[in-house]
Amino acid sequence: MKQVKKLLCGILTVCMTIAGIAVVPQHVRAANSDFVITNGVLTEYKGNGGNATIPDGVISIGADAFSGCANLQSITIPDSVTSIGSCAFSDCESLTSIVIPDDVTSIGAGACSGCKSLKSVKISNNITDIGAYTFSRCVNLKSVTIPDRVKSIGKYAFACCKNLKTITIQTERLQRVDKNAFLSIKSTATIKVPLKKLNVYKKLLKGKGQHQNVKIQS
Repeated sequence: MKQVKKLLCGILTVCMTIAGIAVVPQHVRAANSDFVITNGVLTEYKGNGGNATIPDGVISIGADAFSGCANLQSITIPDSVTSIGSCAFSDCESLTSIVIPDDVTSIGAGACSGCKSLKSVKISNNITDIGAYTFSRCVNLKSVTIPDRVKSIGKYAFACCKNLKTITIQTERLQRVDKNAFLSIKSTATIKVPLKKLNVYKKLLKGKGQHQNVKIQS
C-alpha cells in the first residue's frame, strides 16, 4: 500500500509539473511557514524560537523582523543576505551568538540591541558603518572585533555592554566614533588598535563614554 501511495504521489507531482503548477516539497513549505518573505525581503518571523535558519535566497532582513522574539536561541543567516534592517534582532533575549556573513554590507541601527544572552558576534568583513545602538545592552558580550573596512561607529553602538572587556579594532580606516559609543563597557576593558594608528585612535576614541581606566593600546 505504501508503495502504491508513493507511486500515486509521484505521478501526481509529474502531472502538476507538466501542467505548470509549482510543486513545493512539504518540508520546504513547513520550514518557510515561519517566515513572511516578500520580494526577497524577510519582513516577519512567526516561529516559536529555538534554532532558526533563514531560507536561502532572502536578500534582506527587514526592520524589526525578529524583534522581541524572546525564545530565539540561534540564527543562521545565508550568504544571499546583503542587508539587515534596524532593530532586526533587538531584544532577542535568548540569542547567544550571531554570525553576520561577509555578503552583508549594511546593518541598521539597533539591529542587535538588547540581546542579553549574546556572548559571541562575528561582524561581516564588508561592513563600513556600525550604526547607532547596534549592539547596545548586550550585557553578556565579552569581546568583539571591528573588521578592517569599518569607517564609522555610531552613537551608543556598544553602550551598556557592561561585560565587554576586549574590543579589537582591525580597521585602519576608522574616521568617526560618535558620542557614548562605548558607554558603560567594563571599566577594565582594553581597546586594541593597529600600531601605526595608535596615536590617532587614542584621540579619536577619547571620551566616548568609557571609564577612564579603559586602555587603548596596540
